[in-house]
Amino acid sequence: MKKSKFKGRRVDNNQLVFGNLLEFESSSSFGEEGVFSNLFIVEFKDLDMRAFRSGCEVWMNNGVIQVVPETVKQFTGRFDKNDNEIYEGDRVLLGGSTVFVVELVNGSFRFKNSDTYILPLDLPKTEEIEIIK
Repeated sequence: MKKSKFKGRRVDNNQLVFGNLLEFESSSSFGEEGVFSNLFIVEFKDLDMRAFRSGCEVWMNNGVIQVVPETVKQFTGRFDKNDNEIYEGDRVLLGGSTVFVVELVNGSFRFKNSDTYILPLDLPKTEEIEIIK
């Protein structure tokens, strides 16, 4: 089974964090006071989950970070020629000449340019893909 990986910016200091995504029904009782975000990223390095039978509680130690919803992006599973992870929303240069934006549509990633799109299976070799900063 493929693991999903996400990135997003922290609500408290705008720093980029990577890990698993948690979404709560309500943002009113979690995270930074006055920030309305129900999305959290659990950093892989700090994950320590233990489930308890009483009340089906899940306890997490460290690494649960509230993130700005608009900044949350999913990893495509692909890398560019410089070994950078490619995420939803990234702008990439394909074949050294054409700029595409990575989109997530109906659960699948695609690379879109104007009215043209390329599915990941139709992409050129990794050495022909470069993320544009």
